[in-house]
Amino acid sequence: MIETIVIAEMNNNAIHPSTAELVAAAGALGSEPTLIVPCTDASAADVAKYQLTGTPSFVLDGKLLEAHDWPSLEKRLKDAI
Repeated sequence: MIETIVIAEMNNNAIHPSTAELVAAAGALGSEPTLIVPCTDASAADVAKYQLTGTPSFVLDGKLLEAHDWPSLEKRLKDAI
């Protein structure tokens, strides 16, 4: 499988149609693309709400996780399922 990362182009806090085209093209090539979305007003509100101080930061079920790497995050996600 092809690994594809698409960084979303934003327009007035909405994902630009060209991003959807890129994701569709990646899917047509057999990829399951990862979509990265830049910070929006909602994201800025989350920074204040959860007192985020850096990246990466992860919130699961409304709780800020003390997981800042994949092994820690993977365990928390599996535990939540």
